[in-house]
Amino acid sequence: MLKNYYSDRLEGNLYDAYLLMDDAVRNYRDDCVMYGIDQSGLERILGAYACENADAYFCALQFVRGTGSSRSVTVQLRYYDCDEARFNQCFDEILTELDKKINSYTTDYEVAKLVYDYLAETVRSADDAQNAFLQVDQSDAAALEAFVREHGHAFCAYGAIVEKKAVCMGMAMAYKMLLDHYRVEVACVKGLYGEIPHMVNVVELDGVRSYVDITKGLADPNMPMVRYDMFLVSTERIETYFTPDEAFECVDGEENYFKKNRLVFRDAASLRRYLSSCSYRRVEGKFRFRYSGRHLDDDALQKMLGEILSERCGTEYEIVGYVVENGVGNCLMKRMED
Repeated sequence: MLKNYYSDRLEGNLYDAYLLMDDAVRNYRDDCVMYGIDQSGLERILGAYACENADAYFCALQFVRGTGSSRSVTVQLRYYDCDEARFNQCFDEILTELDKKINSYTTDYEVAKLVYDYLAETVRSADDAQNAFLQVDQSDAAALEAFVREHGHAFCAYGAIVEKKAVCMGMAMAYKMLLDHYRVEVACVKGLYGEIPHMVNVVELDGVRSYVDITKGLADPNMPMVRYDMFLVSTERIETYFTPDEAFECVDGEENYFKKNRLVFRDAASLRRYLSSCSYRRVEGKFRFRYSGRHLDDDALQKMLGEILSERCGTEYEIVGYVVENGVGNCLMKRMED
């Protein structure tokens, strides 16, 4: 079970302090005093709370750590300026849109993909907020507060749900909130993208856990198609760029997009045959593939893709754009006007 994955691992007084803080947050209190907790224990509690309570974070809760004695720690709580009624309205509108495609027969995989597709199609990356975060002095309380006022929404579900603009944390929390609503097992996972803090999700489908990183699937304005590069992938694959704080045993399950659609190619010849023979009409001009061999790097794959698509282009279709990253190719073709 992923719903309470982090809090269930807090023992004794740490779990009690976790519940105490949750009560303070949900009642919008300004502080919370935790007895018998040291700084390392506080870090575990705050980390667990951030990953598990996307519904509380939609109001962009900010923790300001106060100095504590050896017997207690006081956590000061700050709340960003968010319109809670507006959030609830937008959240309900999204559920109404998703419910048009979801019924009692819809599988957990289908729900996970529908929610992923919705966020990837509607949310933009808040690059300005990410850049501002990298530049702000975390030890400067005034600078941090100014940053929070300007960019805080992007770091919680509010940014993704209401403003349609968020960083990885906001997208992961929005994904969790929506999947929680449909009772699909999901967790947020913190870690590092190189040296930069990053957040992704873990989804459990039929007992199989896989990683999901929505930031790798966003539809780009220059190539407006959803990508499934890091949708339901293994630990080995996500760790090509992401180092998780928590170790989850994740695999490319049978529901992985490329495995499910038989789009994994182990050699150049089979990939070339697919690209050369694929029906543009059948795939509506959207090509995706994953190369799992060792002989072709991304540059070689992109060159092959470009050559074949150029040969196939004629009077019916033109290339909108294509890209290959980590062995995954994405291409969009557009039907030419008569």
